[in-house]
Amino acid sequence: MSRTALAFVFIVFLLAALAVFMPLRAISAATGVGRDAAVFGSVWNGHVQGLTAGPHRLSSAELALRPSGLLQGQAVFDWTVEDPALRGSGRAAAGFDSYRLTDVRLTLSPAAFVRLPAGLVTPQDAASIIAERVVWRGGACAEAAGSVRSDALYALGQRLGADLPALDGVLACRDGDLVILLSGDAEDASVSADITLDGPAVRVSARVETQSPDVAAVLQANGFTLSDGVWTLTLPGG
Repeated sequence: MSRTALAFVFIVFLLAALAVFMPLRAISAATGVGRDAAVFGSVWNGHVQGLTAGPHRLSSAELALRPSGLLQGQAVFDWTVEDPALRGSGRAAAGFDSYRLTDVRLTLSPAAFVRLPAGLVTPQDAASIIAERVVWRGGACAEAAGSVRSDALYALGQRLGADLPALDGVLACRDGDLVILLSGDAEDASVSADITLDGPAVRVSARVETQSPDVAAVLQANGFTLSDGVWTLTLPGG
């Protein structure tokens, strides 16, 4: 075996040995992911408490390194989240100037992540997110593909005795931010909403068309304003 081949084999084994014993905190410090959280364990079996997800801090997340990513200069992890407001799994990759989420499957409580008026959502309402990929480069959202579904408005209709729609939508990037574009139609209302995820801030812009006096009364009581037959609500986040 040539010296070059021996050197390559040595480097591969050295990287493997380093990966085996590397604490997860070292990856967190190098990439900036989870710097504000409590990070424990090795890259093979890591545990994170208090990881920020929008305005919410997750109670528990488990991470396991995929060694193949190290040869490409990336830290690639399979992860699972167990939190009262969020459950799911996916894959995350962090490089020196980019982050990527893929194969994401989440079930969550919208009330924990989007600060809508209390009269519109409850902690029992649910939403699901399937993200094929979300990519950030240089701190800005560059690519996003996925689907979202929320039953919060439908559940509100059930409480009111009105026919309100479940909302379906997609993930997209707009002006460097990750956005969720939702819409739905039912007998008592047509609804569209844009949710912008800008770091810990979640901005909401919603539009509702309805001929139901009961629905209109609830909208007005929860901060919507009426103009040209359309009820609108804008929450700046923060």
